[in-house]
Amino acid sequence: MGCCTSKVNADPVSTILVIGPESAGKTTLLRSVGRRCAGADESQPVRTMPTIGQEVEYLEAPGARVMLQEIGGCMAPTWPRYYDRAAAVLFVVDAAAPETWAEALVLLEELVGAVQKPIGVVLNKLDAAAADGVAARGLLGLEELAVDVFEGSLTGKGALVDDLKGFALAARPLSIK
Repeated sequence: MGCCTSKVNADPVSTILVIGPESAGKTTLLRSVGRRCAGADESQPVRTMPTIGQEVEYLEAPGARVMLQEIGGCMAPTWPRYYDRAAAVLFVVDAAAPETWAEALVLLEELVGAVQKPIGVVLNKLDAAAADGVAARGLLGLEELAVDVFEGSLTGKGALVDDLKGFALAARPLSIK
């Protein structure tokens, strides 16, 4: 069911904003969901560079068209400019880099305080030796927040990519007046 397209001229119905601290795996998320959706070879590693600005990936399924829009971690001060146009937000955290969790906590608290739409928090890189999902959940206070939590690794063939694709395709389009 469903597939993706990277056609820039597609007319997206819903926009899912993909944000998080630098090097959390936002670009990998876009490319992994795109590969899975398109049925492309997932055995090769995803090659990425830090995003300065934005990247997009378009997803299509029967009755749904979605644009995943990543805004680079270095662009965090500009993220609020994109909130109004998004139907939902995915916030990506590197669960293997505890040195980034304090920054992630501040950014996530700002996001939750500013956005009244679905938010998904992705605890990424749980396949890494240094990963600690329990500690990341605790520090970020995820049990107390009204967010969906996704855990796993965006590399490989795990269910995380399918879960994120489902979250993105379920987002309700915004009515533009």
